[in-house]
Amino acid sequence: PLFGTAREFIDRVLLAHGVPTHVIHTTKDPYFGGYAPECVAQNLAGLRDKVREAHADLGLATDGDGDRFGVLDRRCRAIPANLIIALLTEYLLQRRRVPGAVGRTCATTRLVDRVAHGQGRQLIETPVGFSHLAPLLDSGEVGVAAEESAGLGVAPHLPERDGIYAALLVAEMVAVERRSLDELIRSLFARYGTLVSRRVQLPLKDTTPAALDRLAARTFTEFAGILVTRQERSDGLLLELADGSWVLGRLSGTEPKLRIYAEATSSRRLLAMVREARRLVTTAEEEEGHVRNR
Repeated sequence: PLFGTAREFIDRVLLAHGVPTHVIHTTKDPYFGGYAPECVAQNLAGLRDKVREAHADLGLATDGDGDRFGVLDRRCRAIPANLIIALLTEYLLQRRRVPGAVGRTCATTRLVDRVAHGQGRQLIETPVGFSHLAPLLDSGEVGVAAEESAGLGVAPHLPERDGIYAALLVAEMVAVERRSLDELIRSLFARYGTLVSRRVQLPLKDTTPAALDRLAARTFTEFAGILVTRQERSDGLLLELADGSWVLGRLSGTEPKLRIYAEATSSRRLLAMVREARRLVTTAEEEEGHVRNR
């Protein structure tokens, strides 16, 4: 629980159901053990060591306030939240028969779309921020709602993110499916296609907001050599491409950062897209700087 508010919840549930469980970071610590209280790979070293030491099948983590989750597989690899979200979406729709549409933010993996459509469900896209998804959960229009930053909400449990519930769902899914996370991910890719995603954060300069506006005002016909099939400006600049990949640039609402989200069919393709996005931002910032210095 990274010394946070989720202490003594997940372990109690697992132990009550006879699941061998090893727990770390369960003391109250306002400094979170010196870590930023986020379930990112670099903050899960202690959990990684425990999974290795205990030969565990699964490592589960929650962030400081318990609304987000982190997952390690039996080989101590941090599994991207987007993959866990896609797996849980399918599990909830297929196994638990959760009714309603599926909601996701515009920065979340499109694997969720493929899963939703594969299960005959409507997909609803919102701007970034779970506050856009919560009313849809509350009304019952959406049964499963997700955001790429490890946020998952399920109706009628809560119209909000719940990292404890999401972590327990991962344990349930692995037990019910009787397959490892690695096997589940390979099966997901085999059925819906491979997608890999990444988020990059760039420092916010004085010229960055205007530079992003400058880019959003353009009409893109191609990006990184691929045809653009959709351009959306409601939350930053979103470009969807003909091969199923996409890129989103937007200003963070919580930090002085420009965030670039991208997803592609291969790691090589993803790297090329991120490089192109950074190049476009840098060029637009320089152009804005020249305009201001005239």
